Amino acid sequence: MSTLDRFMSGGAIDLGEVKARAEARAQAEERARARAEAPGSAAPSVELTTANLETEVLGRSQSVPVVVLLGSSRAPESETLQADLEEIISARNGDLAFVHADVDASPELAQVFGINAIPTVVAVAAGRPVTHFAGPQPREALEQWCEQLVIAISPSLAGAEAPAASPAEAPTGDPLLDEAAEHLNNARFDEAIEVYKQALAKKPADKDIISALHTAEMLQRLSKQEGADADPFVAADTAITQGDLEWAFDYLLEQFSGPRKKEAHQRLLDLFTLFDDADPRVIAARTKMASALF
Repeated sequence: MSTLDRFMSGGAIDLGEVKARAEARAQAEERARARAEAPGSAAPSVELTTANLETEVLGRSQSVPVVVLLGSSRAPESETLQADLEEIISARNGDLAFVHADVDASPELAQVFGINAIPTVVAVAAGRPVTHFAGPQPREALEQWCEQLVIAISPSLAGAEAPAASPAEAPTGDPLLDEAAEHLNNARFDEAIEVYKQALAKKPADKDIISALHTAEMLQRLSKQEGADADPFVAADTAITQGDLEWAFDYLLEQFSGPRKKEAHQRLLDLFTLFDDADPRVIAARTKMASALF
């Protein structure tokens, strides 16, 4: 339950929570002022209404994924999430679009997107919702979510233009890694995996290559969610792309009690490489894993 949900459910007012809301609001406003005053700062994101829904979401999503934030001015999580997403997406060289809406001002939008929590973030591609998550997320998780969204969705958009190379996509100087990145950006996951394995054979301790390999493997699994090739743990991959790391880790830990314990253990280790070792969610999951194994 979000802070807004708890506040609206009635009962005693938590003064500590009121203070936290005020502080969060002040931080969001300060960050907005800093962005507006910065030289060459990007234009603010579009405020979504029912009047511009077709143009700003359905139309734009034919060429780039559109990230839609549905929030409320009464929820500090909405303001913080908006500030983070504006900064992240404005720095991505146009491979994502961002719009935000206040569902208090436009309650019809909550019905259009079928949300039941505030804030909720929905990604739309080719006029259709493709993934979503609810509630606040750490900035690192948002950056990862945006990156995976572009990798997984952008190549399938008919009107997509090749975006300018971001720092993460710029040529690395290693022909193998450049080749693998090209395969990945064009959704050729099998080829990307093979090339990353070749690169890893030359640099077996390179954490960046290991992480890139496991990212490619995850995207390959997500592309085969049905049929004989479907992965038994694909639910964890889906949760990762939605930013719900805790659920993904806990889901795999639950499999330790079944016949696929060894596979679940390896999958958990692979997913850990996608995130910083210091991430508290990774640390918590490693602690649980150690208890389950021993």
